[in-house]
Amino acid sequence: MQEVYYTRVVVIGGPGKGKSTLGQQLAQVHRAKLIGKKDYQSKKPKTVRIPFRIVLKHFAQWLAKKPDLDSLEAYIAERMGVLTSRTNLVSAKDIQDILCCRPCLLILDGLDEVGITELQEKMLIRIKNFLSVAESLNADLMVVGSSRPKEFDKQYKSYFNSKEFLHLELVDMSAQKVNEYADKWVLAKKIKDEEKQRIISTLEECQQDTNTSVLLTSPLYVTIILLIIKNRGRPPSQKEDLFNKYWEIIFAREQSKDKGIIKSDESLLFGLHSYLYQFYMKLHIIEKTNLIN
Repeated sequence: MQEVYYTRVVVIGGPGKGKSTLGQQLAQVHRAKLIGKKDYQSKKPKTVRIPFRIVLKHFAQWLAKKPDLDSLEAYIAERMGVLTSRTNLVSAKDIQDILCCRPCLLILDGLDEVGITELQEKMLIRIKNFLSVAESLNADLMVVGSSRPKEFDKQYKSYFNSKEFLHLELVDMSAQKVNEYADKWVLAKKIKDEEKQRIISTLEECQQDTNTSVLLTSPLYVTIILLIIKNRGRPPSQKEDLFNKYWEIIFAREQSKDKGIIKSDESLLFGLHSYLYQFYMKLHIIEKTNLIN
């Protein structure tokens, strides 16, 4: 059977399915091979590539500032200059030169995370232009994008079509995959055997609980539940208490992502979330009533 090799892929999956983590891992695998990091546990890719990982919501925010040169190459050059402490020393032409002489990997993380239509269109045009330039340069370029399903179908499916891009949909984790993930998680955390047994045993009990088992379908939720168990807690059997626990974990997780993003206190954000949910439910009831009438 002949092996099929895809150079353009879109990974489609719901929140917490691991899309961004997969993109980070791809970039890390290639980075580790490029710098000769031998202790990094991963299979060597057939073609080692220079990875450019673009968080698209950040790219869109950059476009909104209307820079003089607003191509994707210019954005990559600016970011590269900042990250290497060589501000203004890396140009868009330098990025094109890299495309000419080395195999590259372009990771487009979060197509769904750009909510403003104008910026969506502008971002898509810049991506199209980048790929056109790469093609004109005869570049050896692999492209991996990611998106949630609904947003992808609505905004991007026509361009990232299945004739040019392989569509990979992330499915729910099976019980077997949850157990495999948990085994690797406790190993990565270097947890002692006795504690490991307690965590795995408690997780197995959670899989038998109807309230928690329905949530054990994505890496994010499995990780949260493992963190709760590791911290000597136990995922509550009542849904309300369970989601309160999730709120605490996710709030702390988002706070740690980038300093200064979450400036409001927890009670204000929780109250705002509750207000918006109640507002949504009222609109839903009104809409349903109008349909009946």
